[in-house]
Amino acid sequence: MHNCEYTFTELSRVVMPRLMATLREKLKHPLPLASFYTTGKGLKTLLREFANGEDFSGCYIFVKRGHPFYVGISKAVIRRIRSHVTARNHNGSSLVYAMANRSSKIVHFRKNTCDKHYQKPFLVALKKLRACHVAFIRVDNPLVLYIFEAYAALHFDTQEWNSFVTH
Repeated sequence: MHNCEYTFTELSRVVMPRLMATLREKLKHPLPLASFYTTGKGLKTLLREFANGEDFSGCYIFVKRGHPFYVGISKAVIRRIRSHVTARNHNGSSLVYAMANRSSKIVHFRKNTCDKHYQKPFLVALKKLRACHVAFIRVDNPLVLYIFEAYAALHFDTQEWNSFVTH
């Protein structure tokens, strides 16, 4: 499946633990999310700084006060992290949207994110996320990536913000 070269046993006993060990190493020195939205620092600069010039498929984890709270995956990790902290609405950052929605208790929040009354909770949530840190690793195979997202979310108990409910 998806040209995955591993058996289930190899995934569960070798690959997932190895990826987790790599992610734990990265979590020892997470990057400030402020690095991803600095004025004058565009995507090309971020790609040179964090990804040797090219984006990559992988897993990222947001950290608040030393504790992981959200696991995400993307085919373009650097672009996706940047999207989270430069978002203007729910399309740019589903996490910021969820944080704003929970704090505001507004019914039909998504339909109204462009309305000025709904921008305040969104901007407050965006500011909170921007104060956090991030760690990320490369994971090339799509099947391994999807499995690892759930594996990491379970491992770090990020159930407050991670959901695997299909829309």
